Amino acid sequence: MGYTLFQNMTLIDGSGVEPINNASMLINNGTIMEISHIKMDPAKYDKLVDLTGKYIVPGIIDCHVHAGLDSKLNCIDRAATASEAATTINYIGNLNKLLLDGVVFFREMGTRYNVDVAVAQAVSKGDIIGPGILPCGALLTITGGHCWGIGIECDGADEVVKAVRAQIKAGAQFIKFMATGGLHTSRNRVNAPQFNLEELIAGINEAHKFGLRTGAHCLDAKTARHLLEAGIDSIEHGCFLCEDEDVFDIMIKKGTYYVPTIYAIQVIANNDPNLGLSDELLSKSIPAHRKHVTSFQIALKKGVKIAFGTDRGTTYNHFQSGSVEMLSMNRLGMTANEIITSFSETASELLGIDEKYGTLEPGKLANFLVVDRDPLEDISILTGTKQVYLNGVRQF
Repeated sequence: MGYTLFQNMTLIDGSGVEPINNASMLINNGTIMEISHIKMDPAKYDKLVDLTGKYIVPGIIDCHVHAGLDSKLNCIDRAATASEAATTINYIGNLNKLLLDGVVFFREMGTRYNVDVAVAQAVSKGDIIGPGILPCGALLTITGGHCWGIGIECDGADEVVKAVRAQIKAGAQFIKFMATGGLHTSRNRVNAPQFNLEELIAGINEAHKFGLRTGAHCLDAKTARHLLEAGIDSIEHGCFLCEDEDVFDIMIKKGTYYVPTIYAIQVIANNDPNLGLSDELLSKSIPAHRKHVTSFQIALKKGVKIAFGTDRGTTYNHFQSGSVEMLSMNRLGMTANEIITSFSETASELLGIDEKYGTLEPGKLANFLVVDRDPLEDISILTGTKQVYLNGVRQF
């Protein structure tokens, strides 16, 4: 591919430091070779891309995606009955939508047939163009628990350990636990604990023994305490964590990450009459969102490590526009610079991919977005039309 020089732009590297004005960035074979505030001689290189007046930021790392869903009403029920072929076709199609929105890597949080494992391998080999994927295969839940139709049901410590081992055998690189109830499973209380402490300790320890990180769908504060005691690496959603503020202090002490996914619940709680939402879904989402807002603001104020995640694929949370999560985070007090850091540096550290992904610096992959206005002044620019570069090659 040769050496490509990008010049004359403002570069925001994703680490939270001040931007570099009139920056130069040299790329070769998809990797960043050099970044400088000193103008480099374009005659020395194969190609020049002049980005005068533009701003570049790292590509989005989304820590919570369900690419096997379709983001429509009753998406979980439909996924539970879809064939393997239909699931695979849907999954691959969603990769392009994710790229269009600027996602260069994502953590899959549960799909059927271990489709994510196969697709992740195909992307890694270059057989499919798309964001990189950290696959978890099937999520783990209790019998009749949240998302049981698309997960592995397991009860008791021994069954949980066996389920973890089965997913590792299938090629999972991450293990997801459904630790409480949720919005999208009928007759399922959103903040009711599911796995008990013994089960969580057994499953999380087993995953860690094999070097895999873990994350848990968790809305309830008491369950969050169990997860933290068991050694979970990230807590997802966390709507009701504000009911026990000490949980946030424990997260800070243990270095546990928080992936809030605010918009996923907000879009339902807004109760648009045109969306056809059920009374049960609304009765769950409205109080959950109210508590969610408070929980996020406390976590932000206390300094919990917040990683960007959207829960794309769930009801009316679309793949091609999931970046609107940034607007929700911003409205609740997170600065634009903090948001960019959350989807680059912090997200890459959570997923264990920071050697090649995350911040824009020499030695890392050239995955970045180009926009016309300063995102530090207006984060909404990142939710609209942008140029998307994957491994140094423009995709959109």
